Amino acid sequence: MLNAVIALPPGAAPPHGVALHLWVLRSPESADSVGTELLFVDAAQSQSDHAGGPVGAGGAGKASLDWTALSDTVRAAVRAHSEPRAGGAGPAGGHEDRPGTKAVPVIDLLDDQVDLTPARHVPVAASVAGAGLRTSWCRFDGLLEQLSSTAAGLSPLELSQDAGSQGSTTVGELARAGALTLHAGQSPAEGTVTVREGTPADDSVLYLTIQDLLLGSAASGWLTPGDVAEGHKASTLTLTEPTDVVVVGSSRVFDAWVDTDGPTALGPQIHALRADASVIDPWFLAGCLRAPANARQAGTHASTASRIDVRRLQIPRLPLGEQRRYGEVFRRLTEFERLLRESGGLGAELIQGLSDGLSAGRLSEG
Repeated sequence: MLNAVIALPPGAAPPHGVALHLWVLRSPESADSVGTELLFVDAAQSQSDHAGGPVGAGGAGKASLDWTALSDTVRAAVRAHSEPRAGGAGPAGGHEDRPGTKAVPVIDLLDDQVDLTPARHVPVAASVAGAGLRTSWCRFDGLLEQLSSTAAGLSPLELSQDAGSQGSTTVGELARAGALTLHAGQSPAEGTVTVREGTPADDSVLYLTIQDLLLGSAASGWLTPGDVAEGHKASTLTLTEPTDVVVVGSSRVFDAWVDTDGPTALGPQIHALRADASVIDPWFLAGCLRAPANARQAGTHASTASRIDVRRLQIPRLPLGEQRRYGEVFRRLTEFERLLRESGGLGAELIQGLSDGLSAGRLSEG
């Protein structure tokens, strides 16, 4: 018998980009003990003061979750719902006063379309929504300040009409000349390395796959230091080093970036370019490689899923000093892109939170 449906916050379990639901089942002791209400729990509301964002923030990472608050919220709600009432059979309730929980009569759920999504039935508590909005506005103001500062450094830049006559080279040519080395991502050999999921240990190494990128989430798998050492010894892992340029070899999620948070273990179709710093600036390399036109000319359609031939990707031939000048602009442009993405996501959450509160008649006087 279904006893409760619990919505976990995004990041609680893989895939980390979406919120997952837990269904709590129990076997009734007798026909009289069958509950007439179904408990809904929106556990994301327990994270409003901990994750740094509003309730239901889609970008919350697994590392930002307050697992103690999450566990306490879920356990207390289910326990209160399952305990027998003082005056007879049936659940004791007590969840009505708990933010993010609501018990709904089963008869009210039986409609033409049965929807057991907790967000449909659980209102956002006023105290939780208010605290979440205040925190979000503070974050939004901070992002706008950073965005304005970064834009001020980019807006004076001007682009010449001429493309220049410096010529270009390819990743393959640079590899043959020894200016960089190309390291293809791979699946860990079965029996030698175990890719774990869930909350990573402090000294773990994240394992990034194409599937993570397709879901728009951070790396969902991780490796222990022992497995990393074993995989490195057996040459069954591809690990990034500081300032490596990571290139995704799939046209659906093609991208290139400097891995400043490494080491990272790379899965198939993801490559690490390790450039000689005395010849190539990594930020210049990453910025040129990720150009959409570059992906189009290096694409291959040998299968139903278009792939990118990384060796055919092109970069301009420039002296190292010029590369560094371009690279600094690319670095600031990458930061500008990150701030825009975060601001847009947080702005959408603020609109949703305010709309929900206004539609519920929660606008304060004055």
